[in-house]
Amino acid sequence: MPICDMHVHTRISSDADQAQENNVLTFCETAIKRGIKHIAFTEHCDIIPDPGAITCDVAEAKREAELAKEKYGKELDIMHGIELAHIHRPECKAFAQNVLNDVTPDFVLGSLHINDDGTDYYTMDFSQYSDEFLLSSLDDYLSQIIHFAKTCDFDSLAHCTYPLRYFHMHSRLGIIDMKKYFEPYGELFKTLMERGKSLEINSSTLRGDYKQPLPCFDLIKLYVDLGGKRFTLGSDGHHFSLVGTKIDEVEDYIKSLGVQGIMTYHNRQESFVKFD
Repeated sequence: MPICDMHVHTRISSDADQAQENNVLTFCETAIKRGIKHIAFTEHCDIIPDPGAITCDVAEAKREAELAKEKYGKELDIMHGIELAHIHRPECKAFAQNVLNDVTPDFVLGSLHINDDGTDYYTMDFSQYSDEFLLSSLDDYLSQIIHFAKTCDFDSLAHCTYPLRYFHMHSRLGIIDMKKYFEPYGELFKTLMERGKSLEINSSTLRGDYKQPLPCFDLIKLYVDLGGKRFTLGSDGHHFSLVGTKIDEVEDYIKSLGVQGIMTYHNRQESFVKFD
């Protein structure tokens, strides 16, 4: 059974299942039943003026997380998190800092969903784009997420190979050999280590037939080989039934690399939690 799930979205996030039952309490009840010990609610806050942006009522998200702590805090370590996206853009930095000051989360998951040129992997019509464009967009994404890692206020970097989720979902480019990208990802990982930030391993793509997490196993090993030790693990589940799914497979893999545990966060302060 997985020890944690540090990346989940309830109905408060606009792209999650909007059924009333898809709420923080049901997520907590499911996590407890599955033997999970730590959970972070990381509702979306895409800080960009873009029609594809996904966001939430951040004040409501905090209230709901605090209610969950009151009800289930003795059985489950519950963190109020936020998935804060696109905060590397100059026009977004002040707004992002205001959000963090207003909601004072336990945990900030930094992410990037839409490239600076407007490429939106979640909504784009892949049939309209060539393989060359997609590979170029991956290069752009990587350049931007390196800049994100160097300049932004966050605790863990989410799904740092995010475009691959959608390339595979739309049957484009096949299985990309990510060893070709070891140099830029090495730069990214060294930046995380230098700044004391965690790397998220996102298990969402293991639920399909891709059979690789985000980032892939080769990149996870690169991170560890470079000296990386800080990990958060998340399902990216947008429904309570997905809490903790496939995280045990990720745990088994990083244990095989000698990793002893994962990170959790309270009041933006990290704690190292050993595997059982």
